[in-house]
Amino acid sequence: MDIQGAFTTTLTDITVKKFNNNVLDVVFAFGYYGGNRLNDKPELHLIRFEPDNLGGYKSGIEQNINEE
Repeated sequence: MDIQGAFTTTLTDITVKKFNNNVLDVVFAFGYYGGNRLNDKPELHLIRFEPDNLGGYKSGIEQNINEE
C-alpha cells in the first residue's frame, strides 16, 4: 500500500471578529501533516459573513489569506 500522499488535516484555531456594521470575519487555521504536504505554518482561511437585513447572515465569502 502506497501512503506517500496521505496526510492529516487539523483545525488549529478559530478567530471571530465582529464589526460595528455587524459584519463577522471568521478566520480558520488549518494544519496539514504527513505525506507530501507538510506545513510548518497553518493555512489561514477567512470567511466574511454580512447581515441579510432579515436578522440573519448571507452565505459567507471565503478568502485564502496566507502570506507567501
